[in-house]
Amino acid sequence: MLQRLIIFFIGSIFAFSILELSLRAIPDSYYTRKLVNLIPGKPLILCVNDSFTYGAGVEKGEDYPSYLKKLLKNRFNVINHGKSGSNSSIVRNILFNDLNNFRPAWVIIQVGWSNSWNLNGYYSPKNSPPYNPNTFHLRIVQLIRLIIRRFHPKNRFHENPDLHPDGSNLLKSVNPFKPKADKVYNSIDFSNYKGKNWDLFHAGRYEDLIKNLSHENWKRDYSSALIYTLSLLEKDDAKTALAVVDYSINSWKDKSVFWAGKGYILKELSQKNEALKTLLTGAKLFPNDTAYYCLIGELYSSTNNYKLATKWWEKGLSLMPDNVNILENLGEYYLASNDFSKSYSFYKRAIANSKDNPEDFYNLGIACFKLGKTNEALKYLDLAGKNQKDADIAQKAKYYRARLLLDTGSTEEAKQSFKELGNRSALDFIDSTGSNKKKILTWYENDLRLMIEYCIKNKINVALMNYPEIRFDWIRKIDKTMKTISSEYNIPYIDNLKYFKKLLISNEAHKKYIQNDGHCTKYGNEEVAKNIVKKLRL
Repeated sequence: MLQRLIIFFIGSIFAFSILELSLRAIPDSYYTRKLVNLIPGKPLILCVNDSFTYGAGVEKGEDYPSYLKKLLKNRFNVINHGKSGSNSSIVRNILFNDLNNFRPAWVIIQVGWSNSWNLNGYYSPKNSPPYNPNTFHLRIVQLIRLIIRRFHPKNRFHENPDLHPDGSNLLKSVNPFKPKADKVYNSIDFSNYKGKNWDLFHAGRYEDLIKNLSHENWKRDYSSALIYTLSLLEKDDAKTALAVVDYSINSWKDKSVFWAGKGYILKELSQKNEALKTLLTGAKLFPNDTAYYCLIGELYSSTNNYKLATKWWEKGLSLMPDNVNILENLGEYYLASNDFSKSYSFYKRAIANSKDNPEDFYNLGIACFKLGKTNEALKYLDLAGKNQKDADIAQKAKYYRARLLLDTGSTEEAKQSFKELGNRSALDFIDSTGSNKKKILTWYENDLRLMIEYCIKNKINVALMNYPEIRFDWIRKIDKTMKTISSEYNIPYIDNLKYFKKLLISNEAHKKYIQNDGHCTKYGNEEVAKNIVKKLRL
């Protein structure tokens, strides 16, 4: 018995150690992108930072250190030691460890974004030796805590560790062009229909209705065929619904709804070519029915042909300027395309004509935020959060409204909102930073000084580099701090903010160089590399 216990104890320790080592190894291999093909005898440039150096959102070889190496035509070795989510203390630790292994000609430090939410190292004593992030906490304990928080009911709406509404996650919640069955029948005035079957339909008793109208009872008149089709769609019986509309098209040739219905059903059955053919035929037969323009636009958008999609939607809008479905589609399209002014305009018109879709308020709130209309954003997110129709939209709206309140300095109101959501992570963050913003900035400044002084002490050239765009106030503060410190130590300051200001002159240019979450695209990373070469005169 004792022998079994000893074997079990040793085995448990071994399994625990293997799991812990695996959890430590995975993040370094996944979140870092090191260039290890070093050319002997060539000087070295070491790039340290977070996901901006790593190259988040772009392929390997499209990060700025890779472009820097290409621009320098292999006259320098370049190491990319960017690690996603790293704050200044983690970068400080990475740098100190790297300088024990390499002697670079230049060190380029771009850090600070993650200090706004990643507080690892914040509680370390001032000027303490660099801590090792791999031993800061047991990874197994962190994993267990993460699982508990992820699946705890009170935290189920906590989507992102970054509490700043910088747009990186707002657009992810937009689901453009998801067709809704009611768009097929938007031209029908149901108030004209009466009787027991219509009462069943409006009561949502689709099974009873299908039972009543089966055995070809639906063939007796147009209205019976229509509600039978609708009920079949509600029960996801698209194949039977297709047979019904085929019969109805031949029986009631003057009713446009069946052509639209057939096109919609074929699309749902992934028969897109047949769907398009049907809808184009219906649009010719019934040119004044905007349902066709709405559906044809959605069909083109589902194949990423947005040029034709918007053409058909705008055509339909010229016939019926107040068509809510088309206004919503255009609002969603322009929101996903980062054309927030147009999105704002279309959503305002949609809401003016119909105030019963909470998703319209939610998306309009996002468009307002992106346009800097903070008060309007708070207003529409509040309306979306109070809706009783869609619980998911309500929770997301409350969450992002709370984030926006936090970023605009309404800390107490933000705390109350997060408390109502049961978002413990957000409350922990606010409690740790709300009254300590100056201390966090001092922590960041101390780390910068330690890195610079260590490089100077070892006679290594060092340069500070800022981010290409200010997404929230914290970025403005660290930009100011970096400028002051670089001037104090008389070291180069690579000002991407100034450089990109000349590039980001239009919405299209912004999409070319900057991703939705603020990271650079491959073209943006190439421009960062050009700015480095120019500033450091390499």
